Amino acid sequence: MLRFDGVYSYARLWVNGTAVRTHDGGFTTWYADITSLVTPGRKAVLTLGVTDRPTSIAGQSDYAHHIIGGILRDVILVALPASHLTRLHADTTFDSAYKDATLTVTAAAAVQAGQSGTVKLTLTDPAGRPVAITPSKITLTGADPQQQGVIPVRAPLKWDAEHPHLYTLKATFTAGGVSQTVTRAIGFRQVKVEGNQLIVNGKPVHLLGVCHHSITEKQGRSTNPDMEEQAARLYKEANCNFIRTSHYPPTPALLDWADRLGLYVEVEAPVCFQQGTVDDPAYTEQYMTQFAEMIERDRSHAGVVEWSVGNESGMGRNFASENTYAHETDPSRPTLFEDMGQHNGGTQTDIYSGHYPNLQNANGNPGQPIQYGEFAHVPCYNVGTLKEDPGVRDYWGHSIAKLAVKFRATDGVVGGAIWAAIDEVFHLANGPVGYGEWGIIDLWRRRKPEFWLTKKAYSPVQIVDGVLTGLTPGRSIPVPVTNWHDHSNLGELTVSWQTGSRSGTLKGVDIAPRQSGTLTVPAGAWSARDTLRLTFRRGSALVDDYRLSLNTRAKPSFPPPPTAARRPPSSRPRTPSPSRASTHRSQWCSTSTPRGSPKHPPTAR
Repeated sequence: MLRFDGVYSYARLWVNGTAVRTHDGGFTTWYADITSLVTPGRKAVLTLGVTDRPTSIAGQSDYAHHIIGGILRDVILVALPASHLTRLHADTTFDSAYKDATLTVTAAAAVQAGQSGTVKLTLTDPAGRPVAITPSKITLTGADPQQQGVIPVRAPLKWDAEHPHLYTLKATFTAGGVSQTVTRAIGFRQVKVEGNQLIVNGKPVHLLGVCHHSITEKQGRSTNPDMEEQAARLYKEANCNFIRTSHYPPTPALLDWADRLGLYVEVEAPVCFQQGTVDDPAYTEQYMTQFAEMIERDRSHAGVVEWSVGNESGMGRNFASENTYAHETDPSRPTLFEDMGQHNGGTQTDIYSGHYPNLQNANGNPGQPIQYGEFAHVPCYNVGTLKEDPGVRDYWGHSIAKLAVKFRATDGVVGGAIWAAIDEVFHLANGPVGYGEWGIIDLWRRRKPEFWLTKKAYSPVQIVDGVLTGLTPGRSIPVPVTNWHDHSNLGELTVSWQTGSRSGTLKGVDIAPRQSGTLTVPAGAWSARDTLRLTFRRGSALVDDYRLSLNTRAKPSFPPPPTAARRPPSSRPRTPSPSRASTHRSQWCSTSTPRGSPKHPPTAR
């Protein structure tokens, strides 16, 4: 078999001149059986014709401001036995107490005539220890090529974004004396919608994250596993617990890292900016084939908690068909439609998603969860303002902090995703194109100022930053704090403190998830000139760091103004006119790379 993980957008495959198959859609995985067309030990010529069709419902060449047609993702040659597994899915549910679980394994196979096969299952826990399971075998035949094994598992470690415990499921399929082994990393977790809440393992969760595009400096829409790992680790470092994969399914590598690190993921169908196609039966196959391929590939990932049927389009029968298919095929996850406030279909899915709320209208519904799939667009279009006042970028941090507070405090609001995660600039031979530098990290996966502002706004440890008043020097220092974790007691973090020459680690911290309490720094010598530093870590990872003034805030000292003569008016930089500045949206000039050196990124911004 040949496995294609992403060819944009219409592909035709020949082997040794013989047509094999076609495929429409650029971001989902598809296979081609070439067994009858190749001979072991002999050269084979593979020919792939690719057309970047303007009728693609993904619309990603228009989006990228250049033709992206081509092989965007891996092509893999897979050797399989004549009788082989074609499907292996793992679904998990819990009892009403969320203690004991049920693991449902769905296995399917292509079985040669006259044969039957047996799937032997083994399970190991996150430490590599075997877990006894019964039943541990599934029998498949030509008459019954798909079966399920329903396996009770006592008190497994649960998977959530704060505790990404992964088990390993191994399935060995034997038929005709030949064996094939497939493994899955699985997390025991259950996702559902209850009223206007999104529930994971019986607890309501807030999703605070970013919108992720596949993009790199040298390869454009193509990435590699190392770059995906870097991105996922940076999102986690920025206190994100959520990724929206806008506007198409991600690479398998990104989902693997989301499972390992603990990141909830909304996987989005590759449908963007559609109006005329949404009710057109001529496009139904293009909608449904890609949507089915997306779910088939990604449904066993613990991190995947939502299916998005598409982005910023008119609602129609084709989206409704996707929604129905998701509920029939994978009822273990809710669906949503990235509606952008058009109010023309979001209520048909399980979660309503609006875009770009402000503090006044970021409200919830009593009967359906609301998730703001895009909010707080990183400033990048107002080029003239950014040049004159870089403080605009800092004030953006105040904006997202206010919205994070609103999301957490508003009944029925699940959360949201900042637009965007990574800068959208393509360095082409004739100059850069794209929407601009709208990410919290840049193309080289370097932290921008917006990264640190996101980390602070999304911090699950919230202290009113400023002055602790009413304190008596030398006595203990009480610090009010709110724990905005969904599944973690604050005592799971290491809390270190320092004031003056004294320091230590707080013991006995016990503040439940989504509750407020008081941290008490031990009594000892300190003065009003001192500050209190509190550092919160999960293992070695920094979660947050506060510096609090004691009773009074020390006034910062400023250097004296320069005495050099003022520059003559003729040498001052000219402020761009509004008409000139407005051209930067469509003809963006990236500042990430120095001119004349596109292949050598600067070491510092």
